[in-house]
Amino acid sequence: MKKNIKTRIADAFIYGLLLLSSFICLFPFIYVFNNSISDPVYVIGRQIYFIPHGVNLDAYEVIFRSPSLYVSYGNTILYTVIGTLLGTIVTLMCAYPLSRPRLMGKRFLTMLFLITMYFSGGMVPMFIWINNYGMYNTRWAILLPAAFSCYNMIVARTHFAAIPEEIVESAVVEGANDYQIFFGIILRISTPVIAVIALYNAVYMWNVYFNAILYLSSPELHPLQVYLNRLLSTSNMGNVSGITATGMSYDSSLIMEQVRYPAIIVTILPIIMVYPFVQRYFIKGIMLGSVKG
Repeated sequence: MKKNIKTRIADAFIYGLLLLSSFICLFPFIYVFNNSISDPVYVIGRQIYFIPHGVNLDAYEVIFRSPSLYVSYGNTILYTVIGTLLGTIVTLMCAYPLSRPRLMGKRFLTMLFLITMYFSGGMVPMFIWINNYGMYNTRWAILLPAAFSCYNMIVARTHFAAIPEEIVESAVVEGANDYQIFFGIILRISTPVIAVIALYNAVYMWNVYFNAILYLSSPELHPLQVYLNRLLSTSNMGNVSGITATGMSYDSSLIMEQVRYPAIIVTILPIIMVYPFVQRYFIKGIMLGSVKG
């Protein structure tokens, strides 16, 4: 009986801690959403917290009038699609040879890759490299530096190393070359790790910000995160984003102050909608990259 009471108390404590943690994580989203649909008078007065006051969607109408929103959305989708494909292919093609025991010098090569996880040339040498190769203010400045991740390579290499060497040897006996083995056999039985690497690359490319700030000077090339930063940090959003609040039911100055909140919702909504369906791959990725006993 005492054990049952202790167990119930422990369970109640754990559930309470989980509920508190969930609330802490969800509250910023609730706060932003409530402010995006509430009456702008209450929003300006900082009176919105857990529930919205009034319903007004003028700010959403204003944000969808902005041409910069659609340009940035198109750029982000382009970076995400191409960057995910490029990063996944490069990472898998690098990881597979390093997972095979017959590769000469694979320990040395792996060590070279690992060094890049802890030491880098720095921001200035990277900028000089991007500029000297003619990639400054081009889409390649976003796509090429993100085409390879050492961490993703280690995850993929761990998975490939678990594939029995007998499968590869049987294919060699049948006359298959390395490309046929990799594309025809290895990738077909490696769907989980492909999904994990693609997911990691897609999330990174959707949220790309710092590289865009450094290497892209034209607003026409900026992704969503840069657009959102400009929207949140400027005092005159109409000048920076082409936003106008004419013809609204409230004063334009009130609407323009509220526009920040729907802009955040519009920016993060796609990734939030996709995440519940792919979150299991995050867990699978952690397991694939763990040390096997």
